[in-house]
Amino acid sequence: MKALKESFSSLVNLGGLNLLSLPEELKFPEGMHPVIVNAVANTDIRQGGLQLATGLMVASSMIPYVGVGSSKTPLNAPLVSYLAGVDEVTQGYVAGLVPSLVGK
Repeated sequence: MKALKESFSSLVNLGGLNLLSLPEELKFPEGMHPVIVNAVANTDIRQGGLQLATGLMVASSMIPYVGVGSSKTPLNAPLVSYLAGVDEVTQGYVAGLVPSLVGK
């Protein structure tokens, strides 16, 4: 819950996000909740148009089984995501490309 509060403090404080009960088959200890961590090497052919010679590394984390308001529908709440090049040249493109695309 601490990570959820730090990432979405205004929503949690307003009762907008809450941790849902976990399915029994997960067998998590009482008071514990899972966090999913994902690491990916992305070498998509479409990156050629972005003039990226090598792949990109992506890392993210999220909390599963989060509800919105009184809903019991489980969602994943993203905590943080990182995008980086695997070499100096690609990293230079990423540092300039991402802000320019997001800013449009």
